[in-house]
Amino acid sequence: MKPIPAASINGVDVSVIAEKNPAAAERIAAIAAKMNAGRETDNEFIQLCGLLHQYKFDDVAKGLLLANSDGNDQAFEMLVRLFPDCQSTYDAAVDAFERQYEVALVFDHQERAFCNVYRFVSDRFLRIDHERQDVRETEFEVQITMEPEAFIVGDAYTLDGAWAVPLKFGGVEWSVNER
Repeated sequence: MKPIPAASINGVDVSVIAEKNPAAAERIAAIAAKMNAGRETDNEFIQLCGLLHQYKFDDVAKGLLLANSDGNDQAFEMLVRLFPDCQSTYDAAVDAFERQYEVALVFDHQERAFCNVYRFVSDRFLRIDHERQDVRETEFEVQITMEPEAFIVGDAYTLDGAWAVPLKFGGVEWSVNER
């Protein structure tokens, strides 16, 4: 796993877990303390996410796994095992981008789990930004990212970085994201 200080267990009421299983609550608190200091091991991190999932803190477990997985590690394996919908949702967003903008995305590289950069060529893509008629580029990159809150966002930009537009996936189609 990449060492990414990306998330915490804020929102987890350990006392609720302690009522059901005091030992599990104690273990969660101990790993969380190590995590806050950046000293947890990969195995402890995986154990923490498993416990959070077991005690129905799925949003927190999913957020931790998404934020801390490089896409080729134990965290990613656990993410797709516990939350198999992540892969199909992400794939649907990529397919919708290609279909909606009539482009063929070519994988360039992976930033982290469910955060990939693709390249594409289009004469028409700039039409989504009505204010920037001066840009004449036809080669673009888009970074498509699943956020811990399960939103899928994209940042499309020209290769020279002179133009960029934030996007969001609404489950069926993409739109400009007014951040």
